[in-house]
Amino acid sequence: MMRWLVVLALIGCSKPKAQQPPAPQVGVCPRVADHLVSLMSGATKHPPEATDPLRRAIDERCEKDAWTAETNQCLLKLTSLTAGEQCQALMTQAQVEAFHRSSEAATVELRGQFSENPPKGEPPSQLPIRDAGVD
Repeated sequence: MMRWLVVLALIGCSKPKAQQPPAPQVGVCPRVADHLVSLMSGATKHPPEATDPLRRAIDERCEKDAWTAETNQCLLKLTSLTAGEQCQALMTQAQVEAFHRSSEAATVELRGQFSENPPKGEPPSQLPIRDAGVD
């Protein structure tokens, strides 16, 4: 009889195993950004956070400019950045221009990371990117 009381007490006091919350779903824009950055020639030479300015710029433009599913799928299928014109053709002129502005600003930020002492008097847009993998 005593064993049954111990078993019942253990069962009554035990907590059910907590279920793990499902892994968060990554949206399409962050995946597009990660994919495009991974295609950059120098992306593997640096830690992932080094290319965050470009990753953020791509993600932001994708979200804010509401790139179409067709555009995103085209970008996700790219195996080389040189083939990007086919995807750009699916975007509006305003989307293309906004993307170029944002990516230029991100490139300037990258240059600051990879160029410790930029030449004096030379505007940032003329500085070469050293080993950043941005063409």
